[in-house]
Amino acid sequence: INAALAITPASKTIQTNDVFLFGATGGVPPLAFSVQSGTGTIDPSTGSYTAPASFGSATVRVTDSAGNTADSAVSIYAPLVISPTSKA
Repeated sequence: INAALAITPASKTIQTNDVFLFGATGGVPPLAFSVQSGTGTIDPSTGSYTAPASFGSATVRVTDSAGNTADSAVSIYAPLVISPTSKA
């Protein structure tokens, strides 16, 4: 008997264009990561998520071979830009 499938973390806030590594525990191997909704890309085998160039939200999902799923809510924010960049 395998432990219940879980994704870590259950939620994440990330800056545009940043990369974050999601993890998973339990479930029936092999596990596969995907972007269920929203934007960004993820490596299905490693869980390495790359945020898009624009802000928004996404749901990252891990699925095991038995069809069980676990989701993580991702908030994507744009970096703060201060203008002017030089002093007059």
